[in-house]
Amino acid sequence: MENGERIYEHLKNEMKKQKINQSDIANTLGMTRANISMIFSRMKKNKISYKNTIKIAKILGLNPKNFF
Repeated sequence: MENGERIYEHLKNEMKKQKINQSDIANTLGMTRANISMIFSRMKKNKISYKNTIKIAKILGLNPKNFF
């Protein structure tokens, strides 16, 4: 499993624990759900946007430094 996939799994698990979905994240970031879906899809393929990953991690209360 590559780094992007690990980050994806970690974020998805944390979202599930906190009962937060992609729409919630999109609303918080002022993006569309489609944008968030694309970010996660690209993450699974290791085409990671570090800037967006950090934003999502902060919304979930996670330290993004633990991912990198």
